[in-house]
Amino acid sequence: MNHDSNQFDTTHSLDESSNSSNCCLATIARQRLHSSGYALLKLVQCEQKNGVIVIRGTVSSYFLKQIAQEQLRSIQGMTHIVNELVVQKEL
Repeated sequence: MNHDSNQFDTTHSLDESSNSSNCCLATIARQRLHSSGYALLKLVQCEQKNGVIVIRGTVSSYFLKQIAQEQLRSIQGMTHIVNELVVQKEL
């Protein structure tokens, strides 16, 4: 699946308590991953467009791939998560 990097809006907004508009979903997703307690999830890239959050990067286990997705599941205004994380056991 090839995505043009310009097609996703990654505008930053730090207020998760506000009505989560499309412009801040990627920022909220990054905040959730950073606060998860798993260091590797801080390296995950988050992009969004029209309520869809795409996560990309490399993690060391399928467990972390699932944890990343679960951290984002309850973001208000998000319609779908596309989990493109790659599992590479030797990180």
